[in-house]
Amino acid sequence: SGRRPSLYTLVASLIDASTNSTVDSVNITIGLRHIDWAAPGGGFALNGEPVQLRGFSHHQDFGGVGAAVPDRVNLFRVNALRSVGGNTWRTSHNPYSPVVYDIMDTLGVMCWDENRLFTTRNTGDMEGLVRRDRNHASVIIWSACNEVECVTAGAAHGTAKLMRDATKKWDTTRPFSANSWMNGPNNSS
Repeated sequence: SGRRPSLYTLVASLIDASTNSTVDSVNITIGLRHIDWAAPGGGFALNGEPVQLRGFSHHQDFGGVGAAVPDRVNLFRVNALRSVGGNTWRTSHNPYSPVVYDIMDTLGVMCWDENRLFTTRNTGDMEGLVRRDRNHASVIIWSACNEVECVTAGAAHGTAKLMRDATKKWDTTRPFSANSWMNGPNNSS
């Protein structure tokens, strides 16, 4: 979408009450928005306006540099997505560099934030993803896994519940999803 978000600076300060002096402070960039996945008339709404999600699945690599993608290249990629009418970026299949989320926040691109390790042993990775990215206005949905990883040794539903619980422990405002591929050559449904 062509929307330009409004970002704000939140200043959090630690004050010594006995001297009324600032011991430490940090500036945090935040954005405020309302997402609705069950908007009137069906579909998704952003700040009360219906929005069709259009985007791509991105991998955190780029020709010639591998996974060491410079910030300038990520800025180019987000702008390239917008130039073809895209408004949503899916992080395939892992948390990205924090600067990518900052770029999406600044340019108004929505993010489908995805975890990679979908096992009962890796709920901490999902929690870490949510804790790290939950203050980014661009993030509109959490994803626990991708395709084959979503179906592990027949225990996918139990693992999904653990991952959902790990996600909801830190953020109850966004939906939880899985990018599941269920109709494969070995699946008759």
